[in-house]
Amino acid sequence: MKKAVSCQYKAVLFDVGETLICTSRSIGEFYAETASRYGVEVVPGTLDSAFRRLWTERRNTLHAGTSEELERQWWYHLVADTFARAGRGCQPPKRQFEKRFEDFFNELYDIFARPETWRVFPDVEPALAELRGLGVRLAVVSNWDSRLEVLLRRLGLAERFEFILTSARAGYRKPDAGIFRVALERLGVYAGEAAHVGDSYEDDVVGARNAGIRPVLIDRRGGCPPDTGAIGSLAELAAVLCGPA
Repeated sequence: MKKAVSCQYKAVLFDVGETLICTSRSIGEFYAETASRYGVEVVPGTLDSAFRRLWTERRNTLHAGTSEELERQWWYHLVADTFARAGRGCQPPKRQFEKRFEDFFNELYDIFARPETWRVFPDVEPALAELRGLGVRLAVVSNWDSRLEVLLRRLGLAERFEFILTSARAGYRKPDAGIFRVALERLGVYAGEAAHVGDSYEDDVVGARNAGIRPVLIDRRGGCPPDTGAIGSLAELAAVLCGPA
């Protein structure tokens, strides 16, 4: 006879990027393809490298709880500096685009809110269904701008969660415990009754621990040391968090 399974956690919180979804192609490919429509040719790999370096340097400066206008300004400067750093004699981006950089940026910004730009990992739906079947409540807690809720709705994921809490809305960015506390309050559960799943040790593991929540690190690329206890797929999640009744 198969043993009944129960879960000691009432709620599981999920990060989004590299946990639930990823871009369908590299960032550099999207940037380069869009730029080519404005007469600017840059090697995608060069743009990708420049973007990743700048993202690492600046991601913590994308302030939480700001307006959509300020978010756009932050991304505008990041994109402009990505092209400047990528080369073409380090020309100012507006000169490269012959004064059409504003139009280029607006198109690029919209592209990253489109579902075809993203891919849902194949283990997501089965894992969420398994947890829901065990009576576990699900929510999103992510460092993301105000486009996330619309994006997840377009990807068919929004309805799988009770709510989608972004740093833009919460006023806190992971690893600040504040964003987790907002989620716990909305769910009406104690920290010890919740777990959080994400791909960043700093944001997701440290952040969850700061809030007294059980962290689960997901390492889809196999780069984490074995002693982190990371899982390689969400297919492992229910077994890690739940057990026989």
